[in-house]
Amino acid sequence: RSATRAAGARALPVVVAIALATELAPVPRELYSAAIPPAYRMLGEGTDESGRLLELPTGVRDGTSSLGDFSAATLYYQTVHRRPVIGGYLSRVSEWRRRRYDHLPMLRALFALSEGQTISSAWREQAVQSRDAFLRELCLDFVIVDRTRAPVGLEPFAVEALGLEQVHADAHYAVYTLVAPPP
Repeated sequence: RSATRAAGARALPVVVAIALATELAPVPRELYSAAIPPAYRMLGEGTDESGRLLELPTGVRDGTSSLGDFSAATLYYQTVHRRPVIGGYLSRVSEWRRRRYDHLPMLRALFALSEGQTISSAWREQAVQSRDAFLRELCLDFVIVDRTRAPVGLEPFAVEALGLEQVHADAHYAVYTLVAPPP
């Protein structure tokens, strides 16, 4: 039994040395691709960056909670297209801001659908009726849908409620613009 322990004790430093050499080896390893999807590069090609972008699924996240489903990749992609985005990450989302989001029928519906919830016909109708006010207040120019993350029903709702027309599509993303923006 002591011979087995002695052999194990001699093998341990060798195993640790091999593990450390593998971990610390200066070989290139891709942890996460830094490639910007073509849909986002397309949004950055225009000269006017004043209109906002709504990425679906959307949401607002802080250090302790979230409304909707926000992806941190949105902020990274913003470095290319440079447009202000609707939603995002804040260190703290105040109770006042949460109530404000809940009182914007379009955001309330988009956040709920982004979380995979279903919305009532009343919420749907309120969102559709609030379209022009929502678009004027938020200066929305483009909507991009991450089809790999979007729950079923989110994209069709947005197309109908916001009055969108598709301008680009690929395997992962669809980009929309407004058909008839409000004056």
